[in-house]
Amino acid sequence: MRYKVLTLVCLLFAAVRAQALIIDVSLDMTPPTPHTGGIPVDILDGSSNTVPSPFDNALLTGFVGLYTQVENPTLSTPLVTLATIPTDPCRYGSACGLSFDFIPGDPCFTDHTCTLDLLFSFGGTLTLTNQSSIPVFALQPSGPPIMPANTAPPLPIGVLGSGLTGSGPLFAFPPESTVRLGAWSVTVSDGPTAVPEPPTVALLVAGLLGLALFRKRILGIV
Repeated sequence: MRYKVLTLVCLLFAAVRAQALIIDVSLDMTPPTPHTGGIPVDILDGSSNTVPSPFDNALLTGFVGLYTQVENPTLSTPLVTLATIPTDPCRYGSACGLSFDFIPGDPCFTDHTCTLDLLFSFGGTLTLTNQSSIPVFALQPSGPPIMPANTAPPLPIGVLGSGLTGSGPLFAFPPESTVRLGAWSVTVSDGPTAVPEPPTVALLVAGLLGLALFRKRILGIV
């Protein structure tokens, strides 16, 4: 029985001392060149133009979505939502970001029998100084900038793990036009290793030892 207890203790420490990951998300609306009287941006036709002055001092708010999916999914493989995070107001012409740290909970990821793909989404609103609002979405780096019909689409970043990076454009959709507002980026790095607190470990070990004594004295199992 003592070997079973030791095995359980080892499994406990292995599970709790899991490696966390940190996902950093950046929404960059910094103008690419010095400017006066508006912010130069890339318009749908690829030319350089100046955003009308109401875009200056506009505020971007929205939600970042983070998802995982088992790599090489079938049509029935669901997306798993890691987090849906509201962003703080971000002033146009600046860069803002957020960080999310977590321990992957999928058993196959923990025991290295599968890999997970990371997906990202952002959908929000740019509120102008005249209080009018324009929808904003993160889109793929390639392909035409088409406004999503309903919600922000999850964009595949790559295989989840430290060192993973991805980026693409932020597009705003004013009436009858499309404006490249800036860029988004996602970076994954190692976080701290989760270590159990001493009282928690002591309580769990005491419980396991108590179970061993119960089995030996009451049930007669060694």
